[in-house]
Amino acid sequence: MLRSSKLIAIAACQLFAITVPALAQQARKAQPIDFAGIRQASKPRISPQGKFGAFVLNSPLEVKSPTWLSRRTIWIRSLDEGQEWKQPYSDLAESWSPIWSPDGKHLAFLARRTNSATESGSTENAQIFIADADGSNPTPLTAARGGVDAFRWAPDSKTIAFTTLAIPEAEAEANTTKTPMLFTVDVHRKTAKKVLRNDEDIAGFSWGPNSSTIAVLKRSATNKNDFLPNKSVLLVDIATQSPIKDISLDTGYFTPFEWSPSGRYIFFYGPSATRASVVPMLLDLKLGKAKALPMRQSGNILEAEWAPDSSQLRAKILDKNSGIISAIDMESGVSTSLVTASASLLSLTPTMSFSNQGDFIYLKETSTSPADVWLSIAGRKKKLTDLNPDTRNLKLYPIKEITWHNKDDNKIIHGMLIAPSETSSRGPFPLITLVHGGPYWAWWDGWQEGYMGWGQFLASHGYAVFLPNPRGSQGVGPDYADAIVGDVGGVDFIDIMSGIDSLIANGTADPARLGIGGFSYGGFMTSWAITQTNRFKAAVAGGIVSNWKSMYETTDLLGWAPTLLQGTPQQNPKIYYKRSPVYQAANASTPTLIYQGDVDTRTPPGQAKELYEALQRNNVETKIILFKDEGHYFNDLNNTVSLMENVLQWFNTYLK
Repeated sequence: MLRSSKLIAIAACQLFAITVPALAQQARKAQPIDFAGIRQASKPRISPQGKFGAFVLNSPLEVKSPTWLSRRTIWIRSLDEGQEWKQPYSDLAESWSPIWSPDGKHLAFLARRTNSATESGSTENAQIFIADADGSNPTPLTAARGGVDAFRWAPDSKTIAFTTLAIPEAEAEANTTKTPMLFTVDVHRKTAKKVLRNDEDIAGFSWGPNSSTIAVLKRSATNKNDFLPNKSVLLVDIATQSPIKDISLDTGYFTPFEWSPSGRYIFFYGPSATRASVVPMLLDLKLGKAKALPMRQSGNILEAEWAPDSSQLRAKILDKNSGIISAIDMESGVSTSLVTASASLLSLTPTMSFSNQGDFIYLKETSTSPADVWLSIAGRKKKLTDLNPDTRNLKLYPIKEITWHNKDDNKIIHGMLIAPSETSSRGPFPLITLVHGGPYWAWWDGWQEGYMGWGQFLASHGYAVFLPNPRGSQGVGPDYADAIVGDVGGVDFIDIMSGIDSLIANGTADPARLGIGGFSYGGFMTSWAITQTNRFKAAVAGGIVSNWKSMYETTDLLGWAPTLLQGTPQQNPKIYYKRSPVYQAANASTPTLIYQGDVDTRTPPGQAKELYEALQRNNVETKIILFKDEGHYFNDLNNTVSLMENVLQWFNTYLK
């Protein structure tokens, strides 16, 4: 055991030390494996008294065959000067989601002890473990049959609430509905019990200020056309397992759910005017009514946590293309910007954590370096990790923020550009437009990770890459996002084409060498674009929507199409037909590469096959790649490498 701890300490020095840059060397072109092999930091945490810090490191495994997967591990250190990061749970298969108790005496986290729970090789379910404040002496706390999905400490540090898809082994009856259920577990006795006597479909939960009451966000019955199913907030007495208040609540498709320490408010996302995007809201528990969050700063709140006295909401905000951590005053709505930070929309896990004193730990990335862990103490910022020093040897470029005007309505649209910047590289360049997914998503001034963000990879090989945030994107507010409702492929397509025209006009882009690509909604936009113009000489479309009617009938994202298209196929058949690329394929001529996970339930494989067959019928050069056993997002890093190799080869064939 002592020997393994020594090896881990050495590894920590190698992985996390802040290195001094070596003498300049010739940067090389980035390769797919450079992106697939990135160590990804997530969920940074700081203990309540600010003594310890932790984060989760997702590291690609050394073994790449038959599949190349990643492993999550928790790293912890004292935040005193000169201390090193340690990996205390090397004997566990995986560990993640570290959270200190409010009194700072214990650390709880999720973990799996083995990769296989049975001889058949099934994956062991996650359980809550509890350790001392410094991470030592971990012991399992729960034994939930269906594993633990999420958990929260009670304010008194004696109890933890958690959600599971099956009841703990101590209970007699099995949960046959397989909906999330809420339990509490006594930290010392290790006994678990249901929060509610009757099973409910739990969408979120948050403790009240006195540990005797918990707020539960439950879903009501829904149907296929409900993008925003009805929800209600139950304030539940822990002792009696009974609701003491039931308040109907209209929320967004997904929402944070944060009860203020004062007990007065719950922070959540409400639906926008079109019910397609979200706006920040407060539920006033005293009045039983929701109201808009007082907030003067533009942009979208991506995550938030309350100050201990409830006077402020500490929030990470995507403001146009940049991530900013701000403190929002609850009385005036004035936002005080604290730091620029990672604005990544790729993960729903927290990227910041505050101590009781207001110091905080957070993730920060740049366009040429993936996220590292940073610490802010009394306004002084310090970088705590250097997780991917090898990226400094790659030919990567800064991101330039740009704006332009839509040619039809003259609205200002924003986005970014990555272009080779060596003195030997001069435009006009072959330009690839990369359209983001969502559509309620965005590109940001940060790391392009490779699976969806090919920007740095393609720029390293001589392309200028245009990253538009057209209407429908986050970062500017609900009106900007909602502008595409009932007009998908309309105003957002014109926004994008107007941006391309501006880059041609200023000499950046070669009009004879234009390409387009994207994933998910970006895959729809790519498929749509090749049926609306012949200006693109190559296209790559992944995880696509090609036929809105069959998408409506097969996707697991219930209500998404009826919300965007303002009705079901029966209620509004014209737009389902007119905005489906398969029905416009006779206009296409662009050579198109289509890729798809073959078990994707979000944008099912039938969407890719429909477009492929439609393009073939019209003699358009096309190729389809179905990645075996992959869903909407890939697990096997070998497939990410293969995808990126195919993307580059396709664009090189037609644009170089």
